[in-house]
Amino acid sequence: MPSKYADLGTPTTCPRCGDTVRRHTDPDGVQIDLDIRDAPTRLAPEGLRWRVTGNGTAINLGWADPTDTVRVAHEDVCTARPQPDVAELLAYWRRGAARAATQAALEALQPDVSDLRRTPSRREVRTVACPQCGAVAGQPCGAPNGAARYVNHQQRVTAFHADRYRSIPGPQVGGQRRLQPPREQVRTVACPRCSAPANAPCNGARGKERTSHHFERVAAFTASC
Repeated sequence: MPSKYADLGTPTTCPRCGDTVRRHTDPDGVQIDLDIRDAPTRLAPEGLRWRVTGNGTAINLGWADPTDTVRVAHEDVCTARPQPDVAELLAYWRRGAARAATQAALEALQPDVSDLRRTPSRREVRTVACPQCGAVAGQPCGAPNGAARYVNHQQRVTAFHADRYRSIPGPQVGGQRRLQPPREQVRTVACPRCSAPANAPCNGARGKERTSHHFERVAAFTASC
C-alpha cells in the first residue's frame, strides 16, 4: 500500500529528461525530487528507499525494509542516466499493473486542457502556416486560382490545434509525455487500426461506432504534435 502522503510534494520537471517529479525537502532542509511512481520495496535497493511524512518531508529509510511500497529519488531512475542497480525496478514499471498505476498518478497531474476544446477564430488559425496551400503565418489561405480564401483549409486548422497542444506543459514519466488530448482533436487524424477516416468515430466489433478512440489513433495524433 503506497504512503498516503507521497503526493504532498510540489510537482516540477526534471531538467535532464523532462519527467514530472515531486519536490520535497529532507529533515535537513535539502531539496529532493522523488519519482512519482510507487516502487515495491523488494525492487528498490537499500539506501535508495524514501518515505514521505505527514508534513511532506522526505525521509531516507536507509536499510529499513517496509513491507509495502516506497518512493525513490528520481535521479536514480532518470532515463537520462539511470543507475545500473535499478534495472529490475525500471522493468517492473513497464509492465501491466504498474503501468496502470503510473497512468493514474499522471491523470492527477493533468493540466487544464479545456482551451483545446474551444473552436478557434479564423484569425487565430492564421497564426500558423498552412500545410495545404503554403500560406505563411498571418496571411489567408489561397484558392487554386490564386485568390484569397475567406475560410482556412482544414489542414491549417489541424496544424493550429497541434501547435496549441504542444504548447501545454503536460506531465511526463519515463521519457513519455502523457497529456490527454480532447476527443474531437484525436479525430482530426485517421485511425490506423480500424481505418476510420479523419473526423469520423472509430469502429468497433461488427462496424459499430465506438464512443472512445482506439489507442493507436491517440498515439497517431500525439505523434503528429
